[in-house]
Amino acid sequence: MSTWIIFAFAVPGVIVSLLGRYINRTGYVEVLKQYDDKKKYNREGLKTFVYKLMFYTGILTVLGSLIFGIVQIVTKNDSVGLYFLGFYILITLHYVLQLRFCCKRYEIKE
Repeated sequence: MSTWIIFAFAVPGVIVSLLGRYINRTGYVEVLKQYDDKKKYNREGLKTFVYKLMFYTGILTVLGSLIFGIVQIVTKNDSVGLYFLGFYILITLHYVLQLRFCCKRYEIKE
């Protein structure tokens, strides 16, 4: 895997971080797939949770991209790219599962 491809994975990380910041500033949580209009949510808590989750996921992706890219340049070992791909998949899986199961925490029961 080319070093530039590893560095290119930083772009989605920046986009996810900026999207999380946008959701936090505007409170537009309807953009989430898990958001159901028929249910009532603690919007402040949900937007804060989504902001933190997206921001930290994006930062981890960017940092991981930089670290693995530098390690691949220094060691000149192409298998580092496969380790980064596994790292990226784990970060993305963590984000999806957290968003899927933790949004229920912010539902308001009537």
